[in-house]
Amino acid sequence: MSEKRDKIRHIAFTESESSKISEYAKDYGMTSSEFIRQAINDKIRSIEYPEVAKNGNNPEISNQLIKSQELILEEMKLMNAKMTTINGIRNGYKFLTEIISDTTYKENLTLKADKIKEVMKANDKAFTPKELNTITGFDLKSIDLALTSNQDLFKLNMNGRWELNE
Repeated sequence: MSEKRDKIRHIAFTESESSKISEYAKDYGMTSSEFIRQAINDKIRSIEYPEVAKNGNNPEISNQLIKSQELILEEMKLMNAKMTTINGIRNGYKFLTEIISDTTYKENLTLKADKIKEVMKANDKAFTPKELNTITGFDLKSIDLALTSNQDLFKLNMNGRWELNE
């Protein structure tokens, strides 16, 4: 529970000072009372903790703070990228779990692997999944799954293309 503000101090300002207080308070989204109260509390803190107030205007410390903020921002970007990767892996795992439990899909995948094998034998060359997609009309996910789950039939060559594992 916050402390009740029931003590009043009367203070006089010039017209110019009063205008500046109102203008700055408005700029900061505060009332004039809030602005004045914050200014007084800031002054009290600088008296009670002179080292903090003294270092607050130190350009070297300001530069260190800026560098720290930049490092924190970079770390946050890296964490975001890692989370994106982790979420991708989770989604892939979920997809694979669904496929493993679907016997129709397994049979379909075997048929697709056989068709890909035929295409590779007939053309006697290696293919990218995109090329296999164009030739067979199979979706890329099932092509990738057929290739990677049948390592006895297919292997990835040094050029990043899939070929028969003979």
